[in-house]
Amino acid sequence: MKDNDVETYLKYTNNRIYEQLTYAETKHAVLIGFVGAAIFAIVGVIFEIKVCNLTWLKICLEVIAGLLLVPLFISFSSFFPNTNGLNKDKRNIYFYGDIAKYNDIETYLSEIADCQNPEKHLAAQNIQVSAIIMKKHKKFKLSLYCCIASIIPVFYIYIFIALFLLKRI
Repeated sequence: MKDNDVETYLKYTNNRIYEQLTYAETKHAVLIGFVGAAIFAIVGVIFEIKVCNLTWLKICLEVIAGLLLVPLFISFSSFFPNTNGLNKDKRNIYFYGDIAKYNDIETYLSEIADCQNPEKHLAAQNIQVSAIIMKKHKKFKLSLYCCIASIIPVFYIYIFIALFLLKRI
């Protein structure tokens, strides 16, 4: 590949990577909304159960609500990416974490002007952000599995109540 082709490819890849970052964060936001709504709905049902004096159902729902806190916290933690362990040998003129370390505009502009190989910096940026995205996707997968594992007992409770009520009739 020619130098111009490499730079074009890296910029295109960089744009695609940021689309993936947006997608990963959107997935977590939707899951947080779903789990948060489920927890509030369950808590509302728990308060209604107090009136009916169904202690066993109240305890089951409290356990489910408590278990739903796990995926909620996992998804919230994805919004605080751990950039430790990423390439820290030198500053990258494209990586936001490295750019934030500059004290003034002139130093940053001189780094950009003195940069002999911007393609390497852009490639390193792509790798660093891709590592962050992969961590977000792994946390989403774990959070989704925990969410599913928390909600499945609801179906068993519903079946148990239905069978219990059928025996009473």
